[in-house]
Amino acid sequence: MVVADLAALPPGPPVLVEGMTPLPECVAALRPERAAWLVPAPAFQHAHYARRDWAATLLAGLADSDRAFDNWMRRDEVSARWVRIQARRLRLPVRVVDTHHSIGAVTAWVELQLGLTSLRGWL
Repeated sequence: MVVADLAALPPGPPVLVEGMTPLPECVAALRPERAAWLVPAPAFQHAHYARRDWAATLLAGLADSDRAFDNWMRRDEVSARWVRIQARRLRLPVRVVDTHHSIGAVTAWVELQLGLTSLRGWL
């Protein structure tokens, strides 16, 4: 449904889509020149999810919250690997974000991949 919604959008300003739904394989048929993927390195994902209040709330009522968190992180690692494989196979830009990447460096990479540098003053 997300891909169908993206396909139905009229030409216009860029759209940022977050999450696992827009897999590279699905988006490649739409506008591959306007697509790029950020995937977290396992250490980045683990560190950031561990600090999120909503993640702690989700795990709070479980009998073994540590095991549930570890399983969750392993599932997301497999998902991120799948996204990387798909994007690289389709020759679409993908960047693994780790704890040593600054927000500015990641933002600059996205802007470059999507041709947004000329919109910097507009955004």
